[in-house]
Amino acid sequence: MLLSDPRRRTARYLEIATTAGVTGRYGPLDQDVAAPLTEGMASGLLGLNPMANGYIWDVLQRTDRHSRHGTRKMAISAVDNALWDLRGRLLGVPVWQLLGGAGRTHIPAYASTHGTFHSDGEVERTAEELLDEGYTAQKWFFGDGPAQGPEGMERNIALVERTRAAVGFRSASFAQLRSSTTIPLAAGEHLYDRYDLLPFSRKGLLSVVQVDPEWCGGVTEVVRMCAMAEPFGVQVFPRGHGIHAALHIVVSQSPQLCPSVEYLYRFTPEKHYFEVEAPVPKGGVIPLPTRCRIT
Repeated sequence: MLLSDPRRRTARYLEIATTAGVTGRYGPLDQDVAAPLTEGMASGLLGLNPMANGYIWDVLQRTDRHSRHGTRKMAISAVDNALWDLRGRLLGVPVWQLLGGAGRTHIPAYASTHGTFHSDGEVERTAEELLDEGYTAQKWFFGDGPAQGPEGMERNIALVERTRAAVGFRSASFAQLRSSTTIPLAAGEHLYDRYDLLPFSRKGLLSVVQVDPEWCGGVTEVVRMCAMAEPFGVQVFPRGHGIHAALHIVVSQSPQLCPSVEYLYRFTPEKHYFEVEAPVPKGGVIPLPTRCRIT
């Protein structure tokens, strides 16, 4: 009988090679993201110029009618991010420099508490520990939805009150928001491209959009979404699933447009276990990436 080793770790990375001998890499990738690549998307890249990022993105987006969302869009994101990694290696500069340079040496990070239990004392202890570590902002997740009814909403309100009491969130801002609108606000993590973002921006429904560079088309599309959001006064906080891509995007943009990056402190270290010098906040900030690549 073969027994699995609980200490064994695995991870999937996409690697794109060129005839010049330079490769680009991005990951880790989930299995459902890898499937579209092995089922034909990868072969469609053969012979293309890796520097033609806009053309390649358009080809991948238009090749299949299901490319706008879901696993195919996530696969396009992986390809796009790997190609930016490849371009950085080809030209010998960090990706953020290819995107327009940087005006800061450190990127503020806010702590995402996904995976934290809401038991008695756990919320307060975690919130205070993160504050002591230098995180000036925290993202907490409600544990109840519409199916839990009024009782669930009361528990969600209690969660906000507990975290606010522990770290002193700006209650005046919440009061102002509540009194000025009755429209439910969404973070926008499931807005997968410019076409999804535009109607929300035109109607002024969002003040902050949290697009995910591993879901919405990679670095290329997130930069485009930043350009779309700025005229509407909407800030962009790329989500922390793709911490490498998010860092290069954020540092290449104005601090007013992209103030900080999300860091999933319970998951990111494990996700990037195999990487040398994976991004880790110190004192609530992440140093500017200096390597000629993303991953």
